[in-house]
Amino acid sequence: MAPPQSDEQLVDDPAMVDITPPHPDEHFSDEPAVEDTAPPRFSDEQQPGSVPQTTLMPYAAVDSSLRAMAGQAEGFGRHAIGGLHGDVYHVTTLNDDGPGSLRDGCRRQEPLWIVFDVSGTIRLASGLRVSSQKTVDGRGRRVTLSGKGLLLRECEHVILCNLEVEGGRGHDADAVQIKPGSRHVWVDRCSLRDFADGLLDVTCGSTDVTVSRCRFSAHDKAVLIGASSEHVVDRRIRVTIHHCLFDGTRQRQPRVRFGRVHLYNNYTRGWGIYAVCASVESQIVSQCNIYEAGEKKKVFTYMSEQAADRDCSSSGRIRSEGDLFLNGAKEHTENDLETAEDGQWDFKVRDCYRPWSVQPASMALKELLESCTGWQPVPLPEDDDQCTDDVKYEEEFIVNSRDTKLFTCSWMPHNSEPKALIFICHGIAAECSVSMRDTASRLVRAGYAVYGIDHEGHGRSSGQRCYVPNFSDVVADCSSHFMSVCDKPENRGKKRFLYGISMGGSIALLLHRKEPAYWDGAVLLAPMCKISDDMRPHPVVVSALKMVCAVAPGWRIIPIPDIIDKVCKDPEMRKQVRSNPYIYRGKLPLKTCHELLMVSLDIEKNLHEVSLPFLVLHGGDDIVTDPSVSKLLFEEASSGDKDLKLYPGMWHALMAEFPQDAERVYSDIISWLDQRANCAANVSANTGTASA
Repeated sequence: MAPPQSDEQLVDDPAMVDITPPHPDEHFSDEPAVEDTAPPRFSDEQQPGSVPQTTLMPYAAVDSSLRAMAGQAEGFGRHAIGGLHGDVYHVTTLNDDGPGSLRDGCRRQEPLWIVFDVSGTIRLASGLRVSSQKTVDGRGRRVTLSGKGLLLRECEHVILCNLEVEGGRGHDADAVQIKPGSRHVWVDRCSLRDFADGLLDVTCGSTDVTVSRCRFSAHDKAVLIGASSEHVVDRRIRVTIHHCLFDGTRQRQPRVRFGRVHLYNNYTRGWGIYAVCASVESQIVSQCNIYEAGEKKKVFTYMSEQAADRDCSSSGRIRSEGDLFLNGAKEHTENDLETAEDGQWDFKVRDCYRPWSVQPASMALKELLESCTGWQPVPLPEDDDQCTDDVKYEEEFIVNSRDTKLFTCSWMPHNSEPKALIFICHGIAAECSVSMRDTASRLVRAGYAVYGIDHEGHGRSSGQRCYVPNFSDVVADCSSHFMSVCDKPENRGKKRFLYGISMGGSIALLLHRKEPAYWDGAVLLAPMCKISDDMRPHPVVVSALKMVCAVAPGWRIIPIPDIIDKVCKDPEMRKQVRSNPYIYRGKLPLKTCHELLMVSLDIEKNLHEVSLPFLVLHGGDDIVTDPSVSKLLFEEASSGDKDLKLYPGMWHALMAEFPQDAERVYSDIISWLDQRANCAANVSANTGTASA
């Protein structure tokens, strides 16, 4: 077996280098909407080398509340939730150990979200082991760990945020050591410098790690992924590193054995030997990074080693897409290009996860990474824990059939069985966890369990903001999640009600169409189920829209006017809506508009098929959706149990009326639900009523 070589003795071996220059996707606006608070994403149609113009830094919404970052990492660490489901643990001392210390919190076995009440340096006498389901959150303070580093051993779901780790000494001293067999880890906004061994190691079969917005400096060997050619278990390693600054670190930005690594939008400057090294069987995608050389010019290098279960040596491979090379940085050698072996490349990022945010490598990105990486003076957000003595709130991320991560939440009675289940379908550009909090809490106090889901591209779910390529996929996501909730043992036999708002009303009606006998009723607030006559487009316009969508589905050309002043009557509610970071207020993609139009036309033609019990509510002065839409639904639906409530003088957002008027709406909804949840059978036929 060939002995491993040192980094200083690296030799060039055949490697794949596939240069795909970035190009702005013509389907997207060159200028992002200023109100787009969630990270822009690749669509399924885009190739990995296709780079839409976006805001420069991701994670705009993770500081909106204490736990908002859970499950929000891009890349392989996207499932890391840290201590999402645990209590908040306060570090009250800078002592290495004892009550109130960081070490005491990290070794506990229960989930914890660890925050700091003190700033300063914690001098560690030994490595600090972090157990599973922990978030170590340094926001709001400046905390430095010195002497030893953080050990993530045989753990999962760990988030490290906004820490400084420096000055580590001793054998095998790494600032952050992830081994063995750890997974679902996110390291974000950490400053790592000056350690005896490495700054960050991912080895011994650890996997599904994201490192973002970190600063690596004052060090020799920065990042090691895969420690030895003997460790063939490292074939499972998957790591994403993005929006990081490697500031004068000598080598290993990173060095990789076996693993699959995605590097994007990083800035590496002034290395001493090389920037990125691909060793035995590794595959690295380097996408839209900035490499600025100092004295040493070579960016990529390849090291040949023999895996323990192979008969011959091999190096790794690097695919460069849209990288920017400055100050004479050399991307590859002619030999690399001549001997590239396409057949040995099987790592496609979009097959592992999607979407992710990325932007062309530029001087603007370089300047941003110089100032916005590593520890940042950001405040500690409020804990938006909605649990109270009578309401139990939970969040969870699920993955749909298209490998898109969706945010779900639930509100349940704390100490009693719910009398029925209510499933929320929110409207376009909206979300559930913040917008529906008051409504859900009110329904829980009336005895119901409430479940919500953020549609793809909405709220805290992944996907391009408000991009709806296929409305039936949205319906399928809701159906799959809602039915899985209903199928839980504790929920079997309970009545099931849909709660649809505006576009969510369409989703509710389509869920009923999909399973006509499954749902026990629906509450529909200003549902989108018909295009009003004065807004109906000519068939020629519809055909033209379809053709344009086929060419440019993601073209963000349709503005959403600032209609909050026309939707919410209560000025205080307007302020709340504007402060919600999860609500989208940019331009709507063309394809989304086409899907909404076609769904409305389809539902309008089939209103007679609506047979479930329903209550439709509409503000009489709603200028967003015409009240006549709800009247038509009430008149044409075949349901024998239907009610229409029109509220003269009220607007589109009925729950954003002045408190006394919103109370009327809540009372009507709860009364209607109670009548149907508390009886053994549906209300008798022919009970349709309309009132104003």
